[in-house]
Amino acid sequence: MLVELVKDGKLVCAVVDRPEGKKNWIAIDQYGNSHSVKPGKVRYVVPDVETFKPEDIVEFLKQTEAIQDLSLIEIAWHELVESEEKSISSKKLAKVLFGDVSHVEYYATHCMLSSKQVFFRRKQKGPVVFYEPRSSAEVQELQHQYNVEETARMELVNFINMVKSALAQSHDSKPSPTSWSSEKFALARVEALQEFALDAFADETQKNLAKEVLEALGQQKSPESALDVLIGIGILPFHVNVELLKSKIPTAFSDEHIAAAKLLEEEPCLDQNKDSRVDLTAMKVYTIDSDSTEEIDDGLSATELPDGRVKIWIHIADPTRWVEPEHIIEREAKHRGTTVYLPEKTIPMFPMNLATGPMSLRQNTECCAVSVSVILDKDGSIAESSVCSSVIKPSMRLSYDSATELIMYQLDEERELNLLAKAARLRYEWRLSQQGAVDLSTRQIEVKVTNPDSFEPEIKLQVIDMTSPSGQLVSEMMILCGEAIAAYGNEKILALPYRGQSDMAVEMNCTKPLQHSSLGLPGYVQFTSPIRRYSDLLAHYQVKAALRKKSPPLSSSQLEAAIMLANLKTKEARKLGNASSRYWLIEYLRRRPRDELYEASVVRVKDGQVVVSIKEVGLHTSVSTNVKLEAGDAVRVIVAAANPRKDILDVELVEVLNTEDALDNVVAA
Repeated sequence: MLVELVKDGKLVCAVVDRPEGKKNWIAIDQYGNSHSVKPGKVRYVVPDVETFKPEDIVEFLKQTEAIQDLSLIEIAWHELVESEEKSISSKKLAKVLFGDVSHVEYYATHCMLSSKQVFFRRKQKGPVVFYEPRSSAEVQELQHQYNVEETARMELVNFINMVKSALAQSHDSKPSPTSWSSEKFALARVEALQEFALDAFADETQKNLAKEVLEALGQQKSPESALDVLIGIGILPFHVNVELLKSKIPTAFSDEHIAAAKLLEEEPCLDQNKDSRVDLTAMKVYTIDSDSTEEIDDGLSATELPDGRVKIWIHIADPTRWVEPEHIIEREAKHRGTTVYLPEKTIPMFPMNLATGPMSLRQNTECCAVSVSVILDKDGSIAESSVCSSVIKPSMRLSYDSATELIMYQLDEERELNLLAKAARLRYEWRLSQQGAVDLSTRQIEVKVTNPDSFEPEIKLQVIDMTSPSGQLVSEMMILCGEAIAAYGNEKILALPYRGQSDMAVEMNCTKPLQHSSLGLPGYVQFTSPIRRYSDLLAHYQVKAALRKKSPPLSSSQLEAAIMLANLKTKEARKLGNASSRYWLIEYLRRRPRDELYEASVVRVKDGQVVVSIKEVGLHTSVSTNVKLEAGDAVRVIVAAANPRKDILDVELVEVLNTEDALDNVVAA
């Protein structure tokens, strides 16, 4: 007996071989597979088959497929509708369609009736199956539905073929991303893939569309596969910053914001501190920052008083002179919270025409600033301090390296810079030796990527050593400014974002200064980056109102709420920046020769797991080894595997540098 049965959701032809138990049967398909068949799973018994071998099924299926013609079913439907006959069996219909019939024609008719249930409705009474012709209205509706489904199927087939073609092409030959948006069908599926790949909360419709595409491509139905497809067809660049896309951080300003920023540049708002601005343009002002920095927030000046003490001026950019509270540009800065620095791009808090233009402390240009002057006692503590609105004219822009070089040379013509460096050393010693501060200066690796959308962008590393003379100078002056502003706020009973730290727990208070143990200060306010940090901008609004002897725009509770939001934005930006830097540093290592040696130091040893820091890139990673190591040990490692997309960095220990019994060419466990 030859039957059609349902197995794992699919139709299978098989020959009934023998009974199994009281009710079931064993049937064998064309591949020799045995199936335990319940009577209810048998969909069709092929008539006129007495003896049949499983190996004959393949030829039988070919014969039935060859004679199938769905137009015959439509003809039969017309005839049956016009007749008085209300139903017909598939066996009788086979005789109508083919005349002389055998098991081949019977099964072909059954397949045609099953494949397109447009013209007939399947009915069953007990073991008897028969078909009723549908009404003309039903047929018309079902044909329309079928045509829609068939059109969608063909569109999907065409789309999948386009995707496969793009996947097969080289990186430089792939279609442009815009080419996928020319047709609604393709655009909807590309957008669905993007939502599925990047948004954990994508709606079910988007997810289902994306999974349909992935299934048709034979890919796993996962966000990772969706991302691979988007990269493979050229929608996203090979090194796309996935975390940036997931973060929803705006990477561009709207036309409305750009227009508003341009208007502010052309028609500045009223300078509310104009009458009290002090002209400091005759003062020599240094700005020191990394080469890539475009938003210059701070400048430094110094003079030596007759009694030998040093008077320091810390000039901070004054963006609040250009943007008033609740202006559209200020509200957007609040929304962004901070400038985001990534190896491949900078996402500014303010539109760049303002951030690098009138707001920035540009060399040889008169700039509005908030200037903090401090006279240091001979031990490094603050003897006197004051705050004023000012106009300055920065004299010299320096990189950290060039500033260090000038400090080392001790040139007479750069006497002011030497005074600043001397004051920085004095402050450093005072904070650490007398105030119990912790030395937080580090050696930072700055990653810069050129042409990030290309297949192999250029990656450059720059070491910014904050323990260098220039690094110490800038760091100490910014800390000094924060202490002076906290003192000013305390004197004026001014709501400011006072930051503190006790027992390594960070605290914040908007009503009075807090002891900051790690900095060794009685109070501290971040104030030196108002172009780049919204919390600093808020502090400027508060301080400048006090300078005008006006009430501050925000109460302590309002300020606290605004600072909490800004801190969340800053935390998100820092996390994104760290993840992006790690990606590019791993990619940098991936490109290097596999046998290249890297110096590293042991950071931590716990439960047999050794964590090392690779000096050249500043990355931490674990290494398994049977060599006994301690924190602080110097070693050499090689990179065994590096995959930035999967955040994989595997290293192997090669040599221990500072252990007496160290063996060269140690094999990692």
